[in-house]
Formats: sequence, C-alpha cells, structure tokens
Amino acid sequence: MQTAHGKSGLQTWANRASDLLEAAVFIVCFIQCLLMLFVVLIAVFYRYVLGHPLRWTEELARFIMIWMGLLGISLGFRRNSHIGVSFFIDLLPPKLRRAIILVTRLLTLFFLGIVIREGIKISVLVGAHQISPGLQISMLWPMLALPVSGCVMFLQLVLVILIEGAQGKSVSGEPKFLQQFRND
Repeated sequence: MQTAHGKSGLQTWANRASDLLEAAVFIVCFIQCLLMLFVVLIAVFYRYVLGHPLRWTEELARFIMIWMGLLGISLGFRRNSHIGVSFFIDLLPPKLRRAIILVTRLLTLFFLGIVIREGIKISVLVGAHQISPGLQISMLWPMLALPVSGCVMFLQLVLVILIEGAQGKSVSGEPKFLQQFRND
C-alpha cells in the first residue's frame, strides 16, 4: 500500500527507524568526541603543566576514538556519503544502475556479517583474557567496538535498502534531526 508520498508503509517505517538510529549514533559519537577532547585536555594539563603524565589518558582517548570512528561509519551508510567511484555506474541505464547498487549493498551486508561474527569471536576469545596496560580493564570492551558497530552498520544498511525500495532513489542529504536546528 502506498502513502500520499508514494512510499509503502514499510518504507515509511524504515525511514523513521533509520532516522532514529542515525540520531542515536550521532548523539553517541558527539558525546564520545566531547569525552575524548576532555580526556586529551586532562592528559596535556597533567603532562605539561603539572609534569606528571597520567598513564591511562592516551589509552582511553584511543579506545574512545576507535568506538567513535567505527560507529560513525553507519552515518555514512545512511546518507550514502562513503567514497565511491560512480563514474561508470552513472553511465548505466537506471534499472541496471539500481541492480548494481543493490548487489553491491547485499555484498556489503555479507561482509558485515563476517565482520560481526569474527569480531565477536576475537572479542570473546582474545579480548576477554587480556587486560589493558593503562586502564587495567578487560580488552573485551574496546574489542566489542567491531561487532557492535558492525551490527549498527548492518541494521542501517538494511533500513537504507528498505527505504530506497522499488523507487531506486538514493538516500542522501542532511539528517532530519540537524535540519530542525537550522529551522529554529
């Protein structure tokens, strides 16, 4: 069944879910960015002002950056803004172009499935038995960034495929939750 805008109920639901996931990931990444900035400022202050560097600050900043970077990849999936060579694809007829983009996305989902599976294996088998030298925490927590972000990317890409559906229109543009700030 089509809505007034030509989208099915599933596409509308997927669009809302994708917007919600995008907003949640953006907020998490923004908080991580602020936290990383705060940790680095503390590190600089202790090292250069007090002359007593803290062991854990560099490691914590690195772990935060890894989580932030991997989670942020899903934002690119949502807006179709990852680097790609589209010169030859753009030369193709629309139906063939849509088919190639769909196959590419399905192959990406397959790859993400492998990333999730192997990320879980490595996190549990290796990370759970190692302790980080600076923070003295289980390496399970930093290593979980790979399977968790893989799941977020997988979900976001499935939602993008559902949104585009039979229309074959690419999802792009500024996130809706950022547009509302510009309108105020």
